Amino acid sequence: MPTTKHRVLTDSETSEKSWWVWCPACLDFHIFDKRWKMTGTEESLTFDGSMLVQGNRHGEDFVCHSFLRDGVWDFLGDCTHDMKSKKIPMVDLPDWFTSATDKEPDDGRL
Repeated sequence: MPTTKHRVLTDSETSEKSWWVWCPACLDFHIFDKRWKMTGTEESLTFDGSMLVQGNRHGEDFVCHSFLRDGVWDFLGDCTHDMKSKKIPMVDLPDWFTSATDKEPDDGRL
């Protein structure tokens, strides 16, 4: 049975893999692609390098800056959300996403 904490999807044109994980702070996906090296296991994801997400949501600027190590988010001090400076275990992907990706071809291609 596939994990409910992330999905590995493969681009059908480039064959490049990306790891889709749900950020409990942003309530959105963070996608680790070829820019990050996955050094953990499928059960306990670890990526080399931090993930920095910046933008404007509902008229307000936001920053989500984190590491994902051993299946735990390490949110850094420059985050603008409530999980700033906290360590939070990975959470399950949303049901609507897992239902949709479970219908993808067996090889996980988009």
